[in-house]
Amino acid sequence: MKKLPFLIAAVALMFFMNTVSASFVTSYIGHIDIPENGSADIKINADVALSRIVFMTTDTGKRIKLHVFRNMNVSGNVYDYFMVNATRITSAENVAFDIDISKDWIFGSGMNSSRMSFMHYDGRWKDVPGRKLSEDNDYLRLRFYPESLTGFFSIIGSSDDVDIGVSSPCKRDGFCDSEMGEDRDNCPDCVPRSEAICVPSKRECMDGYVFVCSRDGSSYEFEVCENGCENGECLPPSEGITGMFVGANPAFLGAFVVMVIVIGYLALTISRLRSEMKRAERIKFRGEDIKMLARKEE
Repeated sequence: MKKLPFLIAAVALMFFMNTVSASFVTSYIGHIDIPENGSADIKINADVALSRIVFMTTDTGKRIKLHVFRNMNVSGNVYDYFMVNATRITSAENVAFDIDISKDWIFGSGMNSSRMSFMHYDGRWKDVPGRKLSEDNDYLRLRFYPESLTGFFSIIGSSDDVDIGVSSPCKRDGFCDSEMGEDRDNCPDCVPRSEAICVPSKRECMDGYVFVCSRDGSSYEFEVCENGCENGECLPPSEGITGMFVGANPAFLGAFVVMVIVIGYLALTISRLRSEMKRAERIKFRGEDIKMLARKEE
């Protein structure tokens, strides 16, 4: 029994030592109350280029949940790449995204501040129209008008001297085709296959979502997992006591296992104490019987 505390510690360590590796990380989670006029104005105070979202909705008086995930594996001409998801909302019109781009990145990467493209993935990458809002010594602030509130978005720079909103003559299939003369300089929305953002067809769990990398590694698709996510798959609904473990956090499972072990140890200890007490009582009564017999013989 002396080894039991060490066993408890080992089991707890096994369950609490859990590492999650995913390309996307949660950057912002917000619960927003939609006013009666249906005008939503959301400030995103997080480590992502998206600083503000404005839109109109018919879901007046509701509280929606907004989720922003940021991809940490950006490089080259890509300034930022993120995904926006909203729940408990049925409509969003006149959507506008405010984007803040660091001047240090623009000049350090040799980009032209007048050629910053904002892209939305809808089966393929598409240019999103936009305009300049302002700029100071630290940031260039732009406003873009995507057709949808949710989805995958990226900000891409170019050294071309072309104003925002002018499209380049590229086939826009997401990748640079060197045989067609496409590269980052003349097609700012294309991505070389050597710089794919994710492992093709890989599935990853993150905050109740499953992210699926496309076959060519150029983008993600996602699905909301109502019952949790494990090993890249949404878990099915479950009934009964086993339902409490579906999609459970490893920390919860570890605490539960430790609790079961401790309760078992206490129950065993109490059982042994009771056995010892009963044995002591039997010995006591036996001693009394011996004394009585001794008196009778006298």
